[in-house]
Amino acid sequence: MHSGPVPSDGGWDEDPARRAAEPAAWEPVITRPDPMTEQEWLASLDATARADEPPEDEEEPSGEYGWTEIEASPAAQFATGQPFDVMPGRADLAQFADEAAGADDSFTGACDDELLGVLRAWDRVEAHAAARKFAAVAELMRRRPAPGTAVEGPARIPAECAEFTVCELVTALALSR
Repeated sequence: MHSGPVPSDGGWDEDPARRAAEPAAWEPVITRPDPMTEQEWLASLDATARADEPPEDEEEPSGEYGWTEIEASPAAQFATGQPFDVMPGRADLAQFADEAAGADDSFTGACDDELLGVLRAWDRVEAHAAARKFAAVAELMRRRPAPGTAVEGPARIPAECAEFTVCELVTALALSR
């Protein structure tokens, strides 16, 4: 039960009989503008772009009371929402992440968000590298089936590999058996 003050209109919105008698009074009116043509839309974009530009006779502010040039850190493109934050983990991303570290691996000038973005990038690069490594292992297994072993499934990986395939993999990847 409502314990607050009684509205001055006597609770018009609470009285269903009154609402039924005057439906147009309480129903919202929604109007939708006519759709623009492509030319009108392009013209509105041009007008918006021109409105954002400073007048030609006006100088750009600088110095003590205006904008100053701020040098971005080498990791700036790794910040949340920036291009390297969403770039797939390939060799070119690894190169950019390596450059962001700087010569002394100190990430000079990078904020925490940028540094975390670099970490996420290295994680994607690592996952990509692992996937490519496993693809190469799978291909080696395809090329070295054990004699008489059936190759099944869409991956065409044999149920059993040739006798020394595992030894070759262990040696090539410096793993223990």
